Amino acid sequence: MKGRAPSDFIVKFTDFPEEVANAPIGKPWQVFVGGSSCRTKGGVGVHIIGDSRHEHHYMVKLTAKTTNNEAKYEALVAGLSIAEALGVTEVKVKVDSQVVVNQVLGVYKMKSKNLKKYLQLAWEKRDQFCHFSIEQIPRESNNITDKLA
Repeated sequence: MKGRAPSDFIVKFTDFPEEVANAPIGKPWQVFVGGSSCRTKGGVGVHIIGDSRHEHHYMVKLTAKTTNNEAKYEALVAGLSIAEALGVTEVKVKVDSQVVVNQVLGVYKMKSKNLKKYLQLAWEKRDQFCHFSIEQIPRESNNITDKLA
């Protein structure tokens, strides 16, 4: 170290996904989302648990042909839109899709042009909340949304 400034030893890291996590002020509402698809249509299920443990259930039938990942993104966007309409400011999203979770967090790269539109919309919705987190849960922990979808 003799004759060298400490700044010579500092490594600069770049190109990491930037996810600024704001600690929740209160207890975030839990937003469970799920989507399903088949050859001709799909469905979306949203199960929201509020801070007072009050539960909200929503289902949306998709009339156009969708892929499974498109249905999962439709569910995510619907869940965030509903939470926003309910006046929620802090959400903890739970979804059973590893792909969706990691794409939203920037861990996985998005290759599909069609899904990029969904991801962009999900990020725009995410930015409306003071606190946002998303996590993958086992499919069996998401059975209410699966029944709704």
